[in-house]
Amino acid sequence: SIFPRGAILAHRVATGLPACSASSASYSDARSRFPEGAMFRMAKEIGRKTHDAAHDAWHWNGRPVFLVDGTCFTMPDTPENQLAYPQNENARPGLGFPIMRAVGLISLATGAVIDFAFGKCTGKGTGESNLFRSIAGSLSRGDVVVADRYYPTFWTVAMLNKMGVDLV
Repeated sequence: SIFPRGAILAHRVATGLPACSASSASYSDARSRFPEGAMFRMAKEIGRKTHDAAHDAWHWNGRPVFLVDGTCFTMPDTPENQLAYPQNENARPGLGFPIMRAVGLISLATGAVIDFAFGKCTGKGTGESNLFRSIAGSLSRGDVVVADRYYPTFWTVAMLNKMGVDLV
C-alpha cells in the first residue's frame, strides 16, 4: 500500500469505521498454509514478466543480460530443516544451524529474479554450478550471462555455448 499503516487506521477511525487489528496472527496463519510450490511459481512468473516488459534500450546491444550468483543461508534449527539442509560437516553435532545454498538468475535490465534454485550446502553435487545448471533452461539463445570466476567451468561454458548463450 502507498499509505502508511497508521494513516489507514486514522482514516478508518475518523470516518466512523472500526479500527483494524494490529495483530499479524491472521497473516502468519495464512502464510503457513500457502503452498511453497505456488510461491516459487509465482515468484518466477512475476520475475520473468517484469524482465520481458523491459524496454529494448535497457538491454546491452539489444541482448538481454543476466547476472548469476549464489549464497548460503542459515535456517532455524528444526528437525525438518536439519533433514533437508544439514549443517556444515565441520560443525560438532548439535552445535550448528542448517545451511541452504541458493543461486539466482537476475535480469540486469530490471533487477528481477527470473529463476532460482535451492539446495544443500555440503555434499556431492550441491555446488553453485550444479544449481545454476538446473535453472539454465530459463536462458535463451542470444542471452548474455555475467558471473564471477566460480562459474566458468568447462561444463558450464560448454552447456551455455551449445545453448547460444555467452558467458562473461
